[in-house]
Amino acid sequence: MAGFRSLARQVRDPRCDLALRRYSLRKCLERFAPYGHRATWDHLCSRAGFGPEDRSPDPVRLVAALDELEEARAVWLAYEVEFAERRKKEKHDGLRRRAV
Repeated sequence: MAGFRSLARQVRDPRCDLALRRYSLRKCLERFAPYGHRATWDHLCSRAGFGPEDRSPDPVRLVAALDELEEARAVWLAYEVEFAERRKKEKHDGLRRRAV
């Protein structure tokens, strides 16, 4: 099973078939879809300027959609790191205890 970054590379790779590039973008949504799969897909398509059912969108538009998804994912990953650090500090400071 390919990860998000591997799928993103396929979306960007001009040597890949356009159908594979579109499919790879859709598969990225299985790894990160902040609004749910369908809503995120519709949002990305709308913002990038191609239809959700468009089977051969402009490759530049696919990459634009991927760029937006990657930006949102970067924000989310940064939040997760900060959250984990905060929880660890709270535990260290005695603000949280393990449930028994």
